[in-house]
Amino acid sequence: MAESSEVLVVSAPGKIILHGEHSVVYGKTALAASIGLRTRVRLRSSSNGATRLHLASLDISREWRLESLSHAIPIIDGIRNPAPPQADSMLILRQLSQSDKGDIEDSALLVFLFLYTHICSASALPGLDVEVGSDLPPSAGLGSSAAYCTSLAAALLAATHNISRNPSNGRWQQEDLELIDKWAFRAETLIHGNPSGIDNTVSTFGGALSYQSGHISELKSMPTLRVLLTNTNVPRSTSTLVSAVKDNVNKFPDIYKPILDSMGAIAVESKRVMEALASGTLPEVSVACNTLESKDDLFCVLETLIDVNQQLLMALGVGHPCLEQLCRVTRKHGLHSKLTGAGGGGCGFTVVPPDLTTCRQMGYLPNVQSRDCTHLDALPASETPG
Repeated sequence: MAESSEVLVVSAPGKIILHGEHSVVYGKTALAASIGLRTRVRLRSSSNGATRLHLASLDISREWRLESLSHAIPIIDGIRNPAPPQADSMLILRQLSQSDKGDIEDSALLVFLFLYTHICSASALPGLDVEVGSDLPPSAGLGSSAAYCTSLAAALLAATHNISRNPSNGRWQQEDLELIDKWAFRAETLIHGNPSGIDNTVSTFGGALSYQSGHISELKSMPTLRVLLTNTNVPRSTSTLVSAVKDNVNKFPDIYKPILDSMGAIAVESKRVMEALASGTLPEVSVACNTLESKDDLFCVLETLIDVNQQLLMALGVGHPCLEQLCRVTRKHGLHSKLTGAGGGGCGFTVVPPDLTTCRQMGYLPNVQSRDCTHLDALPASETPG
């Protein structure tokens, strides 16, 4: 561990789902990209015989005496291949992580205790002072939990010298990133049960990723896409929305399965268009258009795919009046928006054309802000924890 005067600072980005929310559950392709909103962890050693965690965005501060945590240290088979959480140790950690705040807060405390006791299990638990701050609103579809898990895992792994404390050029080596990703995924299972793994992988490796049926691949040719995020501030439950879609698919398979197939095709086509935008080539695309003569034409195809996907998501029943209002208002100004994540509230994103300096020049923000929305400028970025 570092000396008490040394502060270790690690951050990890959030994400947006560009295409494939819900359809990914049925084996279709999904595309996700990291954004310029991050979660940051500041960690330093403490000599007072306790470990303290302060979560600024959730207004929580908790302190545990080290002796109270000693019986929660699991027996693990090395750091490199984290196994699923052990039931006996998790029972203890759940008791220690209970708060009077709510499920989100309890989950955040549980994740910290899990990563802390497991990653630091090789020796006596060190006293730590950990502060976490975030640009990412919780439960809004922007990967806030994954960024939290990733940044905590990276900070604790670095503090225990399991990965480099000073990555070259601000980026860890591939081996270190893979280890961070493994621990972040294990932590995510405590929150989401059976996550796909795409959120923590985007948060760990940055950039853009394609996901299908458990296979995750990096999009190496990804253009810089500027987006404006709008948080409707409408709470929603991902599991409830996923369950509702599943019920409809089971009741009306001949109606809903073609919708999911189309959403999968949109993700595949969007991937091809983005690769073409990045490389400057003008391939044939399956979207109906006469000619592709420039990058502007390709960008128009990308916007069309966003519009169609949004309509399909509404047909699935995961829309919300606030998200529909966002799409209507931006459409009046020639811009294109869709929800990101589970829908039913949460966030939507608007793609900013390359020739537009800022969406605020269009004057539509006051119209949406009257609907109690919050706007967050965000840029899909090839960022990793660092």
